Amino acid sequence: MIDANKENNGMCNKENDSRPLDKENDHCVKPNARNETEAEANVNSLDTIVEKVSSFFYENDEFFGDIESFTKQNSTAIDLEEIEKTGLMKVLYSELHEQYKTLLENKLEAFICENGCTVNGFYEQICIKVKVDPECNEAHFGNMILAASDFDVFMMMMEEAARDWQVVEKSNITDTTEDKKS
Repeated sequence: MIDANKENNGMCNKENDSRPLDKENDHCVKPNARNETEAEANVNSLDTIVEKVSSFFYENDEFFGDIESFTKQNSTAIDLEEIEKTGLMKVLYSELHEQYKTLLENKLEAFICENGCTVNGFYEQICIKVKVDPECNEAHFGNMILAASDFDVFMMMMEEAARDWQVVEKSNITDTTEDKKS
């Protein structure tokens, strides 16, 4: 998943981030904070970052569309027969998985940063909630993010997309054959 300790956190890189940093909580406060009271209110509002990211993850059509587009574009690389016969995975699948994780991480990281938080701050909010209640919604959401980036879950998604692609291809072949008969 998103590497909170990564040297270059893209647009969230603390060294390149021009937003003020709340050193105690490792959060970037929103740039419109004009004084300490506003900055403190912004940091307190970051409790909702997990809710915002959860909503983005589950409900954002553009995010879903990007993931769906990736699976459709790459589903033809999945050899269902080979997987069924041997159970072995091609190295290509690991490469596709890395591309998928990068897409997922970049989208989530950009959203987190656009909402005035760092990746570390986001994870911190999850950890704070989980320490209070290990079965809270935030704990389940954290597990969902981890599952979404898991190779086995990725392959189940890609195999499903490959099956869908095969159905479309068979339908197209049938349609073409019927057109030739007419």
